[in-house]
Amino acid sequence: MGIGTDGLSQAAAAGAAAATTTLLLYPLDVVKTRLNTGTDEKGVKYDGVLDVLQRQWRRRGLRGFYSGIQVRASRRRKPASPCAPAPLAAERDVGLPAAGR
Repeated sequence: MGIGTDGLSQAAAAGAAAATTTLLLYPLDVVKTRLNTGTDEKGVKYDGVLDVLQRQWRRRGLRGFYSGIQVRASRRRKPASPCAPAPLAAERDVGLPAAGR
C-alpha cells in the first residue's frame, strides 16, 4: 500500500520531464509574449519572430529569453500521476464500490 519505489521513480521522472520542458520551451513563450504585446519597451513595433529573436538577443543575450522563469518554476502545480489514483486505491482498500458503477 502507498507509493512504492515505482511511484517515486515515476514522480521523479515527471518532475524531470516538466523541468526539461520548461527549460526548452520557455524562450518560445517569451517570444510569443513579445509578439502579442506588439512593441518593445521603447514602443517600437516588432516585425515578426526573427525580429523579436534578434532584438532580444542584442539587448539581453541568452538571459533575456529566460527572464521570468523563476516565477514559472516556483508555481505550485497540481500533483501528477502518483497521487491521482490514490482516491481509487483508498476506495478499493476500504471495500467501497468504484465511482460511476
